[in-house]
Order: sequence, then C-alpha cells, then structure tokens
Amino acid sequence: MAYYKILDTALTAIANAIRSKTGRSAALTPAQMVTEINSLPDEEPDALLSRILQNNRTYDIETSAPGVKDYTFYNAKIGRFAALNAARVGIYAFSHSLVSDLYFPVADTLWGYSFEYCTELTTLTAAMFPVLQNLSQYVFWYCTGLVSVVLPAVTTIGQYTFAYDTALETAEFEGATTVSYRAFHQDTALARVKLGGTSIAAQVFAGCTSLTQLVMGGTTVPSLANVNAFDGTPIAAGAGYIYVPDALVSAYKAATNWATFAAQIKPVSELA
Repeated sequence: MAYYKILDTALTAIANAIRSKTGRSAALTPAQMVTEINSLPDEEPDALLSRILQNNRTYDIETSAPGVKDYTFYNAKIGRFAALNAARVGIYAFSHSLVSDLYFPVADTLWGYSFEYCTELTTLTAAMFPVLQNLSQYVFWYCTGLVSVVLPAVTTIGQYTFAYDTALETAEFEGATTVSYRAFHQDTALARVKLGGTSIAAQVFAGCTSLTQLVMGGTTVPSLANVNAFDGTPIAAGAGYIYVPDALVSAYKAATNWATFAAQIKPVSELA
C-alpha cells in the first residue's frame, strides 16, 4: 500500500471528500481516512487521492511508496512532492499538475510525459534527482516556467524531452552520452548547454534562437547525426561557438557534420 503524508492543513478537505464519497458524516482521524479510502470498492487509493488533489487547494506530499503510477497526479494541485522510495515514475504521472518542487532520491528513470506541462517548475537539480540517469521521451516538454536544469548523472535524454520550454536558459548534462531528436526543440531562451562526450541526434537544438554556447566534454569526438541539429541557432549563423576539449579541436573540425561548423569550434580553454 502507498502511504502519503500531507504536510499542510488539508486533512479536513480530504476528510470531507471521503465523506462525500461514502455518505457518512462522522469525524475521521488520519488512520480512519486510510481505512475509509481502502474500503471503497470502485476506486483505488491512488486514484481517489488524485481526484481529491484535482479539486482542492495546493498540497505538499511526502510518500514512501515504491513508485508513482501512471496518471496518478494528472492535473493535481501539488506544491512539493517527495517520493522517498519511488524508483519508477509512470507516464503522465504529474502531467499538467502544479508541482513546483521535487525530491526523488532513488528514481533512475522518468517515463514519457511524466512532468509535461508542469509550468510551475523553475529548476531541476541533482539534489532533486541524485541518481537519475534516463529521461524518456517528452518528459518535461512545455514546462514553460523552467529556467535552469543541472542533472550531471543523466546519461540519456529522450526525444522532445525539453522541447518548447521557452524560459529555459541553461542546461547541463555532463554525464550525458545520448541526446535524442529535438530534445531542446524551440527553446528560444536557451543560451548555454553543457554536455559530456554526447552523441547528438538530428534537430536537437533546432529553433534555439539564443544558443550561443555549447560546451562539450569527453575524450573522443561524438557523433553529430545531422547539421540540422543547429538549425535556427546563432551557432549555425556564425554568431555562437562550440567549445571542445583542447586536444580534440582538430578532430572535431574534421569530423563528419561537425566540420560544417569548423569556424565556430574553439578550445574550451578559451571559454571566459
């Protein structure tokens, strides 16, 4: 069973919602609320909690559940959500919710669309997701309040993961090995990206009209699938730069597709 700790004064609202479902009028202790929820034959506990959260004030929640199921907090009014033991975050789990602060200390994968349209999120940090490695497709797209992302443990960034995050200014993924199709598509405020020795798919930065600085790490030149990865960027227009390890400058300038941007490739030691 999933256990949730409500951190604000919303217990009365939850009790009222339970009473409206059961038809009873008696006062309920927190322990009795759990019993009442579990006794409902036509709605699982997670589903009932989700329905309550969609219709009342903003809540802060801490849970020891082993995962967050698909759609559980879709459109929910959540402020802070801490999932202490959740290894899995399901598809659409928080889609369109008002969540603004997250803590997932053991989650290593976020599945598709799990935080899409979460417009109250402003930052994503390693403190929130200390062991996160895999971002599936569309996870944070249309998070239009997101300004900064620093997730050094992430290795895989799925297609459209941060697409249309129009307030995003900086993104750092020093451990990333793969960035998929249109991962940052149309992020018009994105000015600086830091990656590892990361393979870059087609149109990853297409439409990023503020991208003037891409910093690459690693010890070898990664693949660049297509020169359209930089379509519509200052880098493609000759006004932005790609900073690479000093020892790899010549190799980058000669590599397939990277060679198109040879004039924009500089050693990282020149980075101010």
